[in-house]
Amino acid sequence: MGKTYWKCTNEGCEDDHTYGYRGLCRSCTTYVDGKVSEPIQRVRVTQSGSVYIAPERAEPLFSGPITRRQQKEWSAQMKAEKKHKIALRRAKRMMRDNAVPEEHKEALESFVAESIGEQVHECCSQDTCSHREEEE
Repeated sequence: MGKTYWKCTNEGCEDDHTYGYRGLCRSCTTYVDGKVSEPIQRVRVTQSGSVYIAPERAEPLFSGPITRRQQKEWSAQMKAEKKHKIALRRAKRMMRDNAVPEEHKEALESFVAESIGEQVHECCSQDTCSHREEEE
């Protein structure tokens, strides 16, 4: 880890020196009878003297090692999601192909909506459908 630098960034501060340790600015902090009454902390800066901006850290997804139970749960969840997506693609493709007679089409749409959970768009039966390109 690199060396850290500290400096007072208070307006009107007479101390332009960069320190190798944090603490209170001696010229800006007010003292009453040898005790600190109003502390002014130094701010972390880069070697050139500009204010240090810490990089954002991604929060860890796991707090420890991955257990076998977690692996099983994730695997089952991914399998269910994949199965759902495949069923949805097949149902949409079947609706597009118009292989279903008109009298059964409405019943099939409601069945697909109940079992899969998504609506099959009416425009998907046309060749100019924008949804068709998204899913393929």
